[in-house]
Amino acid sequence: MLWGCSTTNVGITNTYIPVIRSGNYTGFDYYYGIQNNDTVVFIITPGIKAERGYRVSYINYKNLHTIDKVSNGQDTLHFTYTMYGSNNTSAIAGSGAPGSMQKTMHTFKSFPYLIDDDEVLIYENK
Repeated sequence: MLWGCSTTNVGITNTYIPVIRSGNYTGFDYYYGIQNNDTVVFIITPGIKAERGYRVSYINYKNLHTIDKVSNGQDTLHFTYTMYGSNNTSAIAGSGAPGSMQKTMHTFKSFPYLIDDDEVLIYENK
C-alpha cells in the first residue's frame, strides 16, 4: 500500500516523492509520482532497472534535473507539458518545433526528471 508507509520507517522528507505508476512508453521506462497534488514524471536512463522482485515506492529527487528530451541511441523521445496562464489560458510547451518531433510524451505541468542513478529509487519491503 503506497500511502500506508510510515515516514519514521523510511525517513520520507519533502525530497521523496511517492510513486503511483510505472510503465514504458515507446521503449522508455518512466514513473509517475505525486507532489503537492500534482503529477511529476521521471524518465529512466536506458540501462537503469529497478531491482527484480521489489516495487519502487518512492523516488528521491533532491539532486535530479529536468530534461526536454532523451535518447537511447536509436530513438529520441521529446517531452511536452502544459503551461497555465491568467484568465484560464493554457499553452503546450515542448523541446522541439511543432511537427519536428516524431515521438513525444506529454508530462503534465513540467518537463520530466531524469533518473540516471538507481540509488534514488526507494523500494517497498526491502
